[in-house]
Amino acid sequence: MKILIIEDEIWAQKILESIIQKHLSKPILRFAANIEESIKLINQFEPDLIFMDIKLGSENSFEIINHFNDQKLNVIFVTSYQEFAFNAFKVNAIDYILKPVNETDIVAAINKFQKSESLSKNNEKSKDKLLVYKTDRLYPIEINKIVKLKSENQYTSIYTIDNQKVISSKPLLHFETELDETKFVRVHHSYIVNLDYIKNIKTGLNPSVLLTNDEIIPISRRKKKELLNKFST
Repeated sequence: MKILIIEDEIWAQKILESIIQKHLSKPILRFAANIEESIKLINQFEPDLIFMDIKLGSENSFEIINHFNDQKLNVIFVTSYQEFAFNAFKVNAIDYILKPVNETDIVAAINKFQKSESLSKNNEKSKDKLLVYKTDRLYPIEINKIVKLKSENQYTSIYTIDNQKVISSKPLLHFETELDETKFVRVHHSYIVNLDYIKNIKTGLNPSVLLTNDEIIPISRRKKKELLNKFST
């Protein structure tokens, strides 16, 4: 799990880091101490979960929430200020924890997030359409029509069987976790393909898949076994 801790006091950072390391298996942690650092890291790191203090020196971290007002941020507030609780829950915060930090409260908040994410992913993967954000627009795409997804640096191009192409501002990794892993497989660092549109698989020194539209997609060596396993189930 990728976790961003937004906190300007080092001792508070260390306490949260210690609790997280103790209760989660191999979390990937990043830290920010002001608004500018936080916005930059959220864009680059794309954290699954954010622990956020409210007062960052003279700054207020609700500026971060406002900056990403069209995106969902999973935030647990950890602060000394009671008076912002109502504002926190207005922006759908997962939890609001008051300092001094209690380990039990932090663990309970993490468990609450994990349970919510599990339910959300199950619901998303059972849906017929994928909602793709691009700038200020939302594009619904029928999942069973998606042939492949291609990484374009920090963006992803989504191609459908009816020749539709939508470019999302989300990276390929986002869709790897969003889509049903029994139907979609990442065959290469640049490609995810829909198993339903694979015509055949070429093995050997330069493995590849031939799609039903006769397009050839390379398979990385470390992904070949995973693809063959999924293709045969």
